[in-house]
Amino acid sequence: MDPSDVQIEPHDPAAWREMPDRDACILVGKRPEGVTYWLTVNPDIPDERVDTVRSWAAGLLSRIGEHGFERAMEMDGWQHRSDGDWQLWGRSVLLPDPGV
Repeated sequence: MDPSDVQIEPHDPAAWREMPDRDACILVGKRPEGVTYWLTVNPDIPDERVDTVRSWAAGLLSRIGEHGFERAMEMDGWQHRSDGDWQLWGRSVLLPDPGV
C-alpha cells in the first residue's frame, strides 16, 4: 500500500490525554467485505511525523496482504480486542547514533 493512500480519521483530541506519548492508533478487523482499518493520529505531533505515521500504517496494512491476516497480527504484535478487532499503538522513538 502506498502511504499516500492511507486515510487518517479525525478523533476527539481529548482521547489523546491518556496517551500523549503515542503518535497514532490503528485498528483493523475482518469483515464480510474484507479487511477494514481505522487510523487516528495524535493532533499534537509535528506535521512531519504524520508522514512517518502514514508509512508505518502502510507497511502494517501491506503485511496483512502479503502474509495473511492472522500471521500479520502475530508478526507485528497486534493486541486482540474484546470486540474482535485488533489494535496497535505507534510511537516515535529517537534511537542513538550507532556510530557513537
